[in-house]
Amino acid sequence: MALKAKHKSVGSDLTQTEWEAEDSHTIEGEHAQQHSITAVADHTSGATSGKMLKADANGLPIDATNTDAQVAAAVAASHANLHTIVRKTSDQTVNNSNVFVDDSELKMAVAANEIWLVEIFLMLATTAVADFKAQLTCPVGGVVNARQSFPTYALANYVGATTQLTMSTAADLTNAGAMVMCIYVGGANGGTLQLQWAQNQAEATNTKVLTNSVLIAHRIL
Repeated sequence: MALKAKHKSVGSDLTQTEWEAEDSHTIEGEHAQQHSITAVADHTSGATSGKMLKADANGLPIDATNTDAQVAAAVAASHANLHTIVRKTSDQTVNNSNVFVDDSELKMAVAANEIWLVEIFLMLATTAVADFKAQLTCPVGGVVNARQSFPTYALANYVGATTQLTMSTAADLTNAGAMVMCIYVGGANGGTLQLQWAQNQAEATNTKVLTNSVLIAHRIL
């Protein structure tokens, strides 16, 4: 079936001579078929599923360098929280024991190879006899370089995956303050950076880490 031409201005049918003489015309019955760009039967592409796309010189899609997953991970990492604050919401008690226990709240998750600056501010109650000791544990392969400031006790420095800090009190401390600071350098394993504590000398009395003690951490890397 032949196509019929229509003059743009006049609108009448064109003869062959008129067709050849005219430089402006349209075709009646334009192609109405539309193609889905995602229909395999209509289009093909060299792009790979799951890859970010870029255009070639002709404007056609080709693979970019990164995958969708890599870009999503990069975006998530750029929005990751680089600071952690943990507040103790209830008192915790150790009685007549010098065996370390996990602090139920003063801890944080760390991933492999991360570096953190960690400050732990303790509100505590203990006696001169029971005293107080603390340590930080971390995932295997990590290193804790800790410095502590306990009442009536000089600063000390310890290096290792487990860092023990002890306090020697001159009197009962019913509402004392203490501080533990560390730089944590992670190894190949993720896990938990954990404060543990106990009485330095077991005594049948309550030693407590009190509500509103707080852990504040800043990720360096």
